[in-house]
Amino acid sequence: MPAFLGRPAPLLFCLTALCCAQALPPTAGKHEAQWSQQLPDGREVERHFIVYVPESYAPEIAAPVVFMFHGTSGTGEKFYRISGWRQKADAVGCIAVFPTARKVRYHDDGKIKRLTKWNSYKMVDVIAQGEQLADDVAFVRAMLSQLEQSYSIDGRRVFASGFSNGAAFVSRLALEASDIISAVAIVGGSGYRAGIEPLRQIPVLQLVGEVDPKIVARRGAPLPMDSEELRSSELGLAMDGFIESFELADDYRVQADRRVTALHFETSTTDAHNRYIFAVARGLKHQYPNGRNHPLVGVDLFWEFFHGRAFGPGAE
Repeated sequence: MPAFLGRPAPLLFCLTALCCAQALPPTAGKHEAQWSQQLPDGREVERHFIVYVPESYAPEIAAPVVFMFHGTSGTGEKFYRISGWRQKADAVGCIAVFPTARKVRYHDDGKIKRLTKWNSYKMVDVIAQGEQLADDVAFVRAMLSQLEQSYSIDGRRVFASGFSNGAAFVSRLALEASDIISAVAIVGGSGYRAGIEPLRQIPVLQLVGEVDPKIVARRGAPLPMDSEELRSSELGLAMDGFIESFELADDYRVQADRRVTALHFETSTTDAHNRYIFAVARGLKHQYPNGRNHPLVGVDLFWEFFHGRAFGPGAE
């Protein structure tokens, strides 16, 4: 078990969505899927996602599900190839899902860009005039519904991971879709909206890179690996958002080794079985660590965090 994981001691878009659900192949392997969604202006668009079913899948055994959300300009296909979740699905028997965000026009550093972007809370502040934001939370619910129609799914073990803009969107899911998501693990980004209460208190793991260029550019130096310096840094505000939203006490224990410093917030003020871990990986840039771009293998860390966390009907 990775040492740093340890042990546990409103602005909403109301969009009309149409689902054209089609049964996915019951066989193991990579399957392309789509969903029809209606935008606010009435246009219907096709949303695309990849479903990977491991060889070990058996209909008589309910399988856990992991959704992987790419970052800006990425695709589901890219993270199918590089994230490691396909291989982890084969190793542990989960079904892995790799959706693709819509391309939208948005403002960035004085320019208007058109790239794939998930509808995180931040997007309303940068979206270009006349652009349409899709309800990506509805997209996630539709994907899960389509999976449930095609496979035997363990609804108590549905997890989400995201990178960069995908991490910001998964932060939104942790609030607005925590009735169907059991735990989340995010890398290189975050985002929450003050005043929005989560539907359920779920565990959150946030990993950032010590030398993430975006962070270094803002603060002029790498992140500290010392826990006290880290808690008092500007990223302490990001920690505060999750601590307050998920009703955790502002006390923590520290686990650190040569690779990672982790702050564990584990005391729920409502007796919920949730926790929040904020971790910094030494030498990690703006990357989803996969063992090739950095010694850490993110999917191993995140699956260990997810494993055994059953939330929902019938869960204790």
